[in-house]
Amino acid sequence: PGIGGAKGMLGGLSSGPVKQSWNIWCGGDCDGLNSPPERQVCFCLHTMESIADVSRQVIKGVFLIDITQAQRIVADGRADKNDFMLLVGYCGWGRGQMQSELDRGDTWSMAAADQRALLGELREAQLA
Repeated sequence: PGIGGAKGMLGGLSSGPVKQSWNIWCGGDCDGLNSPPERQVCFCLHTMESIADVSRQVIKGVFLIDITQAQRIVADGRADKNDFMLLVGYCGWGRGQMQSELDRGDTWSMAAADQRALLGELREAQLA
């Protein structure tokens, strides 16, 4: 997205190959699963307060962590890879584009997000 644009992640399970045996979710088409590996952008989310000090809080109870840091935490036995949600790619909007789409009312719907809505139901689907 350009300066002043917006980014968003869409949750959707990928059936393609997984990165180092982690479940990967499609975050969007921009720099996503169909991009060359060196261009792919990863977002790794979790809900563990115990590693909040090495993460950035997105909303209350949901944290963003670097994938390499998450892999080290799993390797150290402090978490399981299923404690994380790895998204590859994002959706991008130009300046004012998302607001325009919201104002039209036929593309997007605003909704409140909390830890359960953002990660709980998606994690349950991932583990099923």
